[in-house]
Amino acid sequence: MKTISHTTRFPFEVTCLTDVGNVVIKCHQGLRIFPERRIVCDAFVNEEPVIAKIFDRHADGEKQAQLEAGGIIELILRKVLTATIIHKGQSEDGRFSIIVYKKIADAQTIRDAWQQQKDEAIISQFVELLAQHHVAGVLHQDMHLNNFLLSAGRIYTLDTVDMDFHPQAITKQQGLQQLAQALSLFRVEKDEQIQKYLQQYLQLRDLSATTNDVDKVKSAMRISLLAQQHSYLKKIYRDCSEFISQKRFGWYYVYLRRLQSDQFEQFVHNPNAMFNPSTANMQKDGNTCTVISCQVDGHDVIIKRYNIKGVLHALKRLWRPTRASHSWRNAHMLTAVYGIPTAQPLALIEKRFGPLRLTSWFVMQHIEGVSAHELFNNNDLSLEMKRNYAEQLAAIFMRMARFQISHGDMKATNFLFKDEQFFLIDLDGMKQHDNAAAFQSSFRRDLQRFMKNWQHSAELTSMFIEVLAQDALRPCFQAPN
Repeated sequence: MKTISHTTRFPFEVTCLTDVGNVVIKCHQGLRIFPERRIVCDAFVNEEPVIAKIFDRHADGEKQAQLEAGGIIELILRKVLTATIIHKGQSEDGRFSIIVYKKIADAQTIRDAWQQQKDEAIISQFVELLAQHHVAGVLHQDMHLNNFLLSAGRIYTLDTVDMDFHPQAITKQQGLQQLAQALSLFRVEKDEQIQKYLQQYLQLRDLSATTNDVDKVKSAMRISLLAQQHSYLKKIYRDCSEFISQKRFGWYYVYLRRLQSDQFEQFVHNPNAMFNPSTANMQKDGNTCTVISCQVDGHDVIIKRYNIKGVLHALKRLWRPTRASHSWRNAHMLTAVYGIPTAQPLALIEKRFGPLRLTSWFVMQHIEGVSAHELFNNNDLSLEMKRNYAEQLAAIFMRMARFQISHGDMKATNFLFKDEQFFLIDLDGMKQHDNAAAFQSSFRRDLQRFMKNWQHSAELTSMFIEVLAQDALRPCFQAPN
């Protein structure tokens, strides 16, 4: 391996020069890749499974490796469970610093464990670990759930570069800020849950509670979520471990790296080739938007092409972000930051003339579900079942209200139901508001449009009035006459 990049080929071997001799590391899979900086690999040393971290010394890698190794030692001294370093050194050519860890058996990240199980016991265990860290003087500067591994019911703390180690326990104020950050990563929202984990944290640290602790944590959680949003939405337009992106004078595209193939690459260079009646199903053929369903490299997708109607329309939109770009951003914002289900965004493609935007394409997962219109007008469903589903929609609306997100077109067909959950689609008109009054005005129109879907049924109208008349929605909800 000459350099670290997303095109690094596996398997490869690297020899690590250590104080006790040379160690041959056989890397067979990349786990995390940061181009020209570092790579984390699944590997073998003498047929034993290990994790190898390889740092590019040309990019301050030696300092990063020293911080990493020093941090592991600090955790051990402070009795915090962490990975075991078995080798440390540099490559034969001196380009890379290398740390080799004993592989933790049957481990998964806390992020993966939470997404798969949604077990609140995981949050309680993480809060307990966080309290232990703070008592031991360990403070996280950049907390990620991927930096913690769960194995045999125990949590291992990894990636120490962004940790600070203090000679005394972390203050209550700092601790509550980190607790808020952790709870925001788990998408904890209900007041009673926040109160529960706050009380657990304070008891574990033997700290006294004050009347405004809950408000402090809730305020810090909102700040943390906005910071997560800002950080994540910066990377969805660039080449990184999750996305492949290319920009040319006449084209720009970005798509999920896991979709990379020759066929998908051909598609992003010529998306219009898919708009063929023999291979695609036309969903909508409008002046400004054409929508088809088709397969791309075996993936069932929906492609929305945002058309330019003419010269005047082109001039109005040349300098503005495309509607496809809005959809791409909003879909990622909903799923990755706020946990609101939508069709998975797969690709964004734009035809350009230098900095000027022309036709654009948004590619998303095809969800084979039924619309809210079909669901609630199904006479085979009991009113009790319909009410349960209505409460699911209300939960989505309350989450949107919490973060001041308006949709712009809440017709029933923009809510798809599959596998017992709703997916919100058609996101190009969605907006997150900075101003509370502007949000309330827009969201009030959203809810009015939503209620218009049920004006044919007094029973459904009555049900939705009752479900939506909740405190969080009351400033925006006005029952129809």
